Amino acid sequence: MKKPRGRSFEIATRPIDEVGRLGNPRRGTEAGKTRAVLIVQAQALLDAGHPSTLIVPLTTALTEDAEPLRIRVEPQGALRRRSDLLIDQLRAIDNARLVKGPLTKLDGAGVAHVDEALRHVLDLVRAQAAAGDVAEPLDPDEPEQERQ
Repeated sequence: MKKPRGRSFEIATRPIDEVGRLGNPRRGTEAGKTRAVLIVQAQALLDAGHPSTLIVPLTTALTEDAEPLRIRVEPQGALRRRSDLLIDQLRAIDNARLVKGPLTKLDGAGVAHVDEALRHVLDLVRAQAAAGDVAEPLDPDEPEQERQ
C-alpha cells in the first residue's frame, strides 16, 4: 500500500480557505461516512509536514439559524451541495484521512466568517477582551451596572 504524503491538499494562501474531503472518520460518536472538511490549520504546520491537520467537518444535513455553531457554504467548485460547517466539531485528524481535495476555496468574507465563529466557539473573544484587544461581547443576562 502506498504511504500517504505529509498532506493531501494543495494549500494556496491560507489553509482555512480550503475545503477538501475526509475519509471515513468513524470513531466513537463521529459520523460514519466520508465527508468534506475545511482545513483551519496554520500554514506553517502544513509546510513543516506536521502529521495531523486541524479541520472543521461539513454536513449536508442543514440546520437554519445555528450560528456560530454552523455556517452555511453554498455549492462552488467541486463542492456540489449546500453544506453547513460544523464549527463546534473542530478536531485534529491524521493526514492519511485526507483522501481528496481541494474541492473549493472560501472567499475572503467566508474566511472572516469562519474566523469569527471559531473565536466565539473557542471563547477567544473573551480572552481578547481580557487582553484589551477587543470589546467583550455583552451578556444579555448580566445587569447593566455590572457591565461597567
